[in-house]
Amino acid sequence: MQTGQFHIAIRKFEPFERFIQARWQDFCAESGCRLELCAAAMDLPELHRSLLTENGLKNGHWDIALISSDWIKEAIATKAVLPIEPLIQQEDYFTPWPASLLRSQQSGNNHFAVPFHDGPECLIYRKDLFEDPRHCSGFLAQYGYVLEPPKNWETFYDIACYFQNKEPGLCGTALAAYPDGHNAVYDFCIQAWTRGADFTSANPSINLQNQGIIDGLHFYRKLANSSHALHKDSFNMDSVKLGAAFAGGELAMMINWFGFATYAAQLDNSPVKDKIGVAPIPHQVDKPSVCPNSYWMYCIASGSANSAVAMDFIQFASQPKYDIALTLNGGIGCRKSTWHDPEVNSQLPFFNQLEAIHELARELPDWPNWPAIAQIIDEVMIQTGTTTQEIESILFAAQQKIDLLQSTPAVN
Repeated sequence: MQTGQFHIAIRKFEPFERFIQARWQDFCAESGCRLELCAAAMDLPELHRSLLTENGLKNGHWDIALISSDWIKEAIATKAVLPIEPLIQQEDYFTPWPASLLRSQQSGNNHFAVPFHDGPECLIYRKDLFEDPRHCSGFLAQYGYVLEPPKNWETFYDIACYFQNKEPGLCGTALAAYPDGHNAVYDFCIQAWTRGADFTSANPSINLQNQGIIDGLHFYRKLANSSHALHKDSFNMDSVKLGAAFAGGELAMMINWFGFATYAAQLDNSPVKDKIGVAPIPHQVDKPSVCPNSYWMYCIASGSANSAVAMDFIQFASQPKYDIALTLNGGIGCRKSTWHDPEVNSQLPFFNQLEAIHELARELPDWPNWPAIAQIIDEVMIQTGTTTQEIESILFAAQQKIDLLQSTPAVN
């Protein structure tokens, strides 16, 4: 580590990369900081490996990292990140953010990260297609009911089939099925939770032997193998590539993070600009919708020799005007004030629905060993989507692996 450099690890996503670069320039101009920014953007597996598997947060390789709420408990348990409160002199520092964006990084009396980018998963769809009289009448004639954003999984599949190849280059939907231990895990949770299958308990323990999970995976397999409904590149897509496909006009609808709706709405050359709607995720008819919540945060590496500079930069970059700037440039600001900002809502007419979607938000378990469990669930989804093995046997084998993992003493 060179003393003249400041290292930030970033989740690979162009709006994130652009924002960090711009804010560092602003920070140095205002503060007089002369450290050279060395920022590295990585996909999810590489980022987790660099931060936690290879101990980059502890050994001084990084000063700041953008870290997922899925990983923060692992980082806290392994003492890879610093608590924020001792680095600031402001008791009400976290007041501007909602409680739903502070839970994952809290341990004891401290928070170990500051919210950066938010946006629960939701249904994102093409309003122009759903409101086109030709498609409204055509869908009604073919399926016998009104075309509208799907509220249950059966109608989701029907609508995806209807729009598949309905226009040149258009697919009904797509999956972020690339095996990165993240997106397919959320698809697993969506299929379970929206069928009322709660597979976790406070012990903590996991039980995959649940009819709602079995039914959900059968639906996932049906969709994943359907050339009548699905984009052919789904198994090479993570959430970013899925969002890019929607922004490029390739999809009638998708289930993805709210931020990809704003990304598509602000992309100058996007054919779906000004044509985007959002809605809650479909669910079983007699069960409520659930919108999984994962968010990105600034964390300060415990091995950083520049922790004071790191805290100064985070406070600078997360102030209200820059939270709005992130939102208007492809990200999702996390401050409550941003959600209700008039300029934001004038440019993103669907943005005011974020608060209602947040009411349906649910986080993954905040267990230190959750990333290891997520890898097992990721394997379940790969096998479900790419093999003909019985769902019940896939789940049984996964349960055995999870039971073995959870019998191992937890890291304190």
